[in-house]
Amino acid sequence: MSILPKWTSHFKSFVCDQRGVVAIIFGIAAIPIMGMVGASLDYSRAANVKSQLQDALDGAILTAAHERQLSDAQLEAAIRTQIEAMISGAHGANSLTLNIRRSPDDETLMDIDASMQVGTTILDIMGIESITVGANAAVGVDFRSLEVALVLDNTGSMRSSGRIASLREAASDFVDVVTEDGESDNVKIALVPYTAQVNIGNGASMEQYLDRDGLSQHHAQLIEGQVIARQSGGSCVPRISGVDAPAGSDVQFASSDASSDRLAVPGFASLSFLDAYGDVLRELVGVSVALAQTVTPYEYVVQGGCIYNPTQISHWQLYQQMEDVAWKGCVEARPEPFDVDDTPPDDNNADTLWVPGFWIDDSGWSSTNNWLSDREPSGASFHQNGQHYSVYKYASSDGHSVDEIPNTTRGPAQNCGDPIVPLTDNFTMLQDRIDDMTYWRGGGTVTAQGVVWGWRTLSPGHPFTEGEPYDEVTKVMVVMTDGRNELVSSSNSALGSHYSAYGHLATGRFPSQSVNGARQYIDTRTLAACANAKAAGIIVYTVTFGLDSSSRAMWDTCASETSMAYHVNSSSELVGAFNEIADSVGELRLTR
Repeated sequence: MSILPKWTSHFKSFVCDQRGVVAIIFGIAAIPIMGMVGASLDYSRAANVKSQLQDALDGAILTAAHERQLSDAQLEAAIRTQIEAMISGAHGANSLTLNIRRSPDDETLMDIDASMQVGTTILDIMGIESITVGANAAVGVDFRSLEVALVLDNTGSMRSSGRIASLREAASDFVDVVTEDGESDNVKIALVPYTAQVNIGNGASMEQYLDRDGLSQHHAQLIEGQVIARQSGGSCVPRISGVDAPAGSDVQFASSDASSDRLAVPGFASLSFLDAYGDVLRELVGVSVALAQTVTPYEYVVQGGCIYNPTQISHWQLYQQMEDVAWKGCVEARPEPFDVDDTPPDDNNADTLWVPGFWIDDSGWSSTNNWLSDREPSGASFHQNGQHYSVYKYASSDGHSVDEIPNTTRGPAQNCGDPIVPLTDNFTMLQDRIDDMTYWRGGGTVTAQGVVWGWRTLSPGHPFTEGEPYDEVTKVMVVMTDGRNELVSSSNSALGSHYSAYGHLATGRFPSQSVNGARQYIDTRTLAACANAKAAGIIVYTVTFGLDSSSRAMWDTCASETSMAYHVNSSSELVGAFNEIADSVGELRLTR
């Protein structure tokens, strides 16, 4: 048999033999299958690098936008360094290419394209050595300046559980974030600590806005016209409605005879420390000639051996009478509606001016504020609560026990905390003032006045004028409290409560003579202040610390949006809330 027929037979047998055909087909197909699997792995790694590159670019462009003063070369180097550091572990990523476009005149400050080459493994066998991945980010900056008021609770309850220390940390971090560690050139921040009062500062710039003549309808209500003392055996008839009730400044007395200082009604005498009847009054109340000559010439009224306070009393003049006790800077709330609005002070309307804060010496009640000798008149005795109401004792500050060093204080400025820091870009000074914040006992919590004074620091009008016009800047207020609005009750029936920006309970400014009624009133004034500030264009954030859920609704309403109201229960949460607000306030707009 020849060789050809033999091989032909074997070939036919091989072609017809179907054993192992699957293995052969799989072997032939394995190469492209493995190529596709390998390619998917390469593309998966490339997709992962692309995601990392986008994240790195987003972070880098936000950082770079803060460094707008850098040259193009410096900016590119900074962005390159940050991106490469963030994706240094990415598999096979190399050859970072950047295309940076920035246009200061456009809303988009910066637009960046970034691309990298990702080395392949399996695809490399097929001649594809790398895959190009890209990312894009653009950032826009609101070039409007930013003004922020930090309205912070410094009341006595902040002493517990390290709350005041946590607040200092939270506020300090806030300033660092918003000002880019103090380097910002278009941010100003005001600090408004508050207790039951607000200290606006006692410099000459603030004194000019005070009602120094006692003309406001709420000026010294509790002591104007009050009966003080009587001679032995005398009988006093109250000159005001109701025994020991506060006298309004509109109490009318009989008109004077033009030819003398005696009143037309028999038995009345209008006397001054400096008038012709000074000797009579000095004999009655035991005031020395030398002292009488230095006292502000109030008009005191004597009737049948009874001594009455004048019907118009100025807190400012009470301070001026005392030798070494000065107005610290706290003020009372103005009458409605001026108490929660930004109406500028006007000398032609005393109700738009501010009454200097003055916590009267409430004698005999050391747990409240007993800081001055009562100086009972010689030959007379105090009538009922006359020792509380008497203005005679302020003719001298001899023997006082005034203490204005926190946390427990005495005197006319008890619970008057540290003064407002108006809008400033001196962030070192601001941080120092935040670090000095402490709690002040007494009075209670009157957030309504904290809110309205926060607004007034942002306002371009008087009394603070550091704010820019509303349409030229973004204005933000952050209000923090750790408790409900409240007055601290007092066992002193003559006062009813501790002193606050709305006076004592007995002053009559509240709708009821109860602490609960006062709270409800202050709540309504707080919401009114928030509404007024928001209507003016101020963005309001609120932060409550440890407040029960039933008391939170007011602060949700006070905030510009419910999402801007934060309720925290720990120091760490307080710091976190302030940081989140700072990020929101100072965040640059990432457009894509």
